[in-house]
Amino acid sequence: MSDIKTESSVLVDLEPTVVWRHFDALCAIPRPPRGEDRAIDYVRSWATARGFPVRADAIGNQVVSIPASPGHENAPTVVLQSHLDMVWEKDAESDHDFDRDPIPVAIEDGWVTSRGTTLGADNGIGVALSLAVGDTPELTHGPLELLFTVQEEIGLLGAAALDPDLVSGRLLVNLDGEREGYIFIGCAGGGGIEAELDMAARPVDVPTFTTLAVTGLRGGHSGVDIDSGRGNAIVVLADVLTALEAAGVKPRPSFVEAGDKANAIPRHARIELALDADALALAKEVVAAATERWRAKLGDADPQIEVSLQPASQPVSTAVWSDDATQRLIDLLSALPCGALARDPALPIMPETSANIASLRTEDGVVQLVAGCRSSIYASQERVVAEIAEQARRAGARVDVRVGYPGWQPNLDSPLVATAARLWGELHGAEPTLLAVHAGLECGVLTRCLPGLDAVSFGPDLLDPHSPRERVRIASVASMWAFLGRLLAVLATDPLPVARVEATENSS
Repeated sequence: MSDIKTESSVLVDLEPTVVWRHFDALCAIPRPPRGEDRAIDYVRSWATARGFPVRADAIGNQVVSIPASPGHENAPTVVLQSHLDMVWEKDAESDHDFDRDPIPVAIEDGWVTSRGTTLGADNGIGVALSLAVGDTPELTHGPLELLFTVQEEIGLLGAAALDPDLVSGRLLVNLDGEREGYIFIGCAGGGGIEAELDMAARPVDVPTFTTLAVTGLRGGHSGVDIDSGRGNAIVVLADVLTALEAAGVKPRPSFVEAGDKANAIPRHARIELALDADALALAKEVVAAATERWRAKLGDADPQIEVSLQPASQPVSTAVWSDDATQRLIDLLSALPCGALARDPALPIMPETSANIASLRTEDGVVQLVAGCRSSIYASQERVVAEIAEQARRAGARVDVRVGYPGWQPNLDSPLVATAARLWGELHGAEPTLLAVHAGLECGVLTRCLPGLDAVSFGPDLLDPHSPRERVRIASVASMWAFLGRLLAVLATDPLPVARVEATENSS
């Protein structure tokens, strides 16, 4: 039996307390993308109380300057970077109110997790590590700039809009890595579409409506977990609708809802159908077979999948879509690329290119679709996004192509990477794995914004980000804290060559 503790205050007793105290505070602060104001207030109040200068740009990115340890004033400035926002996801049965309620943290078998919601360790742990450095005067370091970005979880928008005059340092330590023993040196870029399809809905006198639901899936991060074999609820839904048609059951939908976030694999989907008694009986057989088929297909990657039919006593809408629009939507969802599409020959452990059908919404008879692509090759990213957009247009949808963000090309000649790898080996007696990650890290955007930037990324073991099963390993946080302190000390005493940047005056 697992040892579970659920008192939120228990976090402040974990080691290192200087890190967990800040993370505990962040768990009580609502900080969605475009809603980071209270997290910003926390950072600014913390900096002001300690006499650290703090600056901001127009979008809300914050930089806190921490003076060097005595005798290390001439060392190159190191930028510690993390993002303030978090993904809000919760289980369907959870009554958690992210705007009001603290994250319901729990400790289980050496991991900090949450009960039914995302934890926010992505990237609250990175924020806490940065703040902890400023609270630990015994650390040896050169001049530091703590860069806290905003709106990372909706396309790295804060980093993309960063005022370059805000940052003078050219050694960047990104604290958004999610695997101990790995040093990340590259990442995928991303882009996607938002589409709207008019369903030509019309009110009809139908005796009963039934809800077809896909539940029980694990979901996860649309980059990190895209190659895990987990199910996509929208893909499953399209498959079941196709199976209903093949069995002679005409789907007569009036409403669909699936997924939640553009950067998460959808865990749930539901569609309301107008079915008479005979069609309902046949549909139940099709749905039962679909559950077994998908459980066999997904196996241990997603063993809890459930496809069900339940009466919709109070349907969201009784305006049934036209047969033509319904068919075009089903065909579109069945044809869109989803999952890992290509693998990088040089790094076969991760996909090179992937796609994710992220969400569906219905509003006033219009279905809204969000789909995205990630790739370490920008040309491939553009090609897949263009393919998704073209398929949506062929289905009759209005399409808005979202501006993508660039990937981060690995630099194996990086002095910062070499130093970090050497220190990890010295501390742990084993070389770290140098890896590019199939997800968006702000390093790619920042290296374009800040010429001459040398960057590296690392972080503790963090599993299932962007899902209610998100958790971070306690011992791994302690390991990262020790490694970060050692790295800062070496960068202060044995400075690396960095690009020279002309001093500029930053505005608050």
